[in-house]
Amino acid sequence: MCALARLLRERTRDADIACRYGGEEFIIVMPGSPLHSAQHRADEIRQQFARSIIEMDGAMLQATISLGLSAYPAHGKNSEDLIKKALRVSQRASEPYNPRFFAACQCDSISSNDN
Repeated sequence: MCALARLLRERTRDADIACRYGGEEFIIVMPGSPLHSAQHRADEIRQQFARSIIEMDGAMLQATISLGLSAYPAHGKNSEDLIKKALRVSQRASEPYNPRFFAACQCDSISSNDN
């Protein structure tokens, strides 16, 4: 998690807010960032983390992350709804052996009344 935290600190803008949200969840708030820019940045972070080598207890490890993306107001009117959408799509993105990211608009299972 420390390696991911460092990467997020390096790859976010001064205006962005990157923080740990739960056990293994992190949130990045990207104010003023259009959805396509956020998607591009999220994929860059995902790819860079996948290339990282992490040392743990003398072993060299590689890990992957799956990301979910939601945007105001298209995917929610408040922070709680946006976080729920992003977490839901990140779970879909974490299908075994297929780490990637999804935006809420890319998921057929996410609808405007899916809370």
